[in-house]
Amino acid sequence: MKNKIIQLNQFAALLTAALIGVMSPTNAQNLGISATGVAPDPSAGLDVNFTDRGVLIPRLTTAQRNAISSPANSLLIFNTDCNVFQVYQTSTGKWHDIVMDPPLPAPTSFANSVTFNYTGAVQSWTVPNGVC
Repeated sequence: MKNKIIQLNQFAALLTAALIGVMSPTNAQNLGISATGVAPDPSAGLDVNFTDRGVLIPRLTTAQRNAISSPANSLLIFNTDCNVFQVYQTSTGKWHDIVMDPPLPAPTSFANSVTFNYTGAVQSWTVPNGVC
């Protein structure tokens, strides 16, 4: 009987320790992803370490990008309508293209200029579909 009480106490202690470990918050300093298990660089929040693979940035259409509510400053996407990487800047409230060298071809050609007759009233213009 005494042996069963000791086993029960040990089980209760183990269960308590496990629950405390599951319920207590964990703050990771940085995260490493690699094929070899190498530790992440201490200066990086995320260290992706491969010699034969890259990082695939989320690919969104312009409509999907525009549906993101309150995008974070410096949020990065690849716009599949424009074939360009774009980053959100909160200070301007706009998405900005990241210039690529050489640039990818535009998906749609369009006139290089548009002429407006200014009347003093508010002017509006809709960008054609496929123009980024």
